[in-house]
Amino acid sequence: MSKNIQSLVHALIVAVVFFLLAIGLQFVSDLYQSNWDFTSQALAVKEYTFMIPLLVFAFEFILSLATNKINDTVQEVSDIVQNVPDEVQKRTRKEIDRLKDDNEKFRKQLAKGVVEHNQHYYRTLTYKNEEGSLFNGFGDAKDITRNVLFSNQTINLIFRKMRDTDLSNQNLLHDIGKSASERFAAEMVRDIQKQYSSKNIELTDWLLQWIEFDSDAGFGKFELEGDLNNWKEKKVILLKHSFLTEDCLDMESRKKNYGLCKFMTGYLEGIISSFPHDVLTPYDLVHGKVSVTHDTSSEKECICAKRPVHEGCRFHLSS
Repeated sequence: MSKNIQSLVHALIVAVVFFLLAIGLQFVSDLYQSNWDFTSQALAVKEYTFMIPLLVFAFEFILSLATNKINDTVQEVSDIVQNVPDEVQKRTRKEIDRLKDDNEKFRKQLAKGVVEHNQHYYRTLTYKNEEGSLFNGFGDAKDITRNVLFSNQTINLIFRKMRDTDLSNQNLLHDIGKSASERFAAEMVRDIQKQYSSKNIELTDWLLQWIEFDSDAGFGKFELEGDLNNWKEKKVILLKHSFLTEDCLDMESRKKNYGLCKFMTGYLEGIISSFPHDVLTPYDLVHGKVSVTHDTSSEKECICAKRPVHEGCRFHLSS
């Protein structure tokens, strides 16, 4: 049965009910006026008795049609909105595939990460989820370069810190990392608090939320070491495929990049120290005073000290 027919039937039923009700009220009124003399009364339907059910019928029918139309429109809009990302992706992929097939110049540009087409430039990035790494381009490994995403505000902050700090300071990398993450952490904490405004969640839940926030920045793959139920006893964060240790696979590169993990030590301190007091306290940590340690000279802790790259760098939390 179509929606219009259903609306018509519904309106008729309502009208009949109101018609019978009007007749009943009229009959009771006539009986009352005749001092309840049933013998002298015959049921007479006056003209105005039809007015109420007719008006009700018209109102119900029009209302039903309007409601159906609104519901159909809302559903159509909802379907269109849901399909927009898929349609955009299909059209983009189709255009790229066409250009790749027809244009050797395009293929070379694509491998380098920047494509020029009809006076527009497209930046192509490849993200490897299992490594938390980001590459500029779609080509073979030898043709693409690893990248890291920092906002303009963060880059400016890092440069100001370098400009205004004694470059001989042994903690310079740590301090820069901490300052950089504190700006980002303030926004992230507000975001998480909105999501969990009515819930009390564990520190491990907060850390997993942060990992999700930073998972596409190209820093590497963050993980909480060990069983989450026992993580409180040994609070260790792993960073596998760190962008700071990417070149530590041979001895000469190790010498050049030795100690760069101090930036990440400060970065983690800034993030976790920003978590609320009630989240940190059950894990024996203090808001604003979380300390992160990482021994860059230990082969059990740091990739640049010969720790296998797939095991990652280990960062210990304390207060």
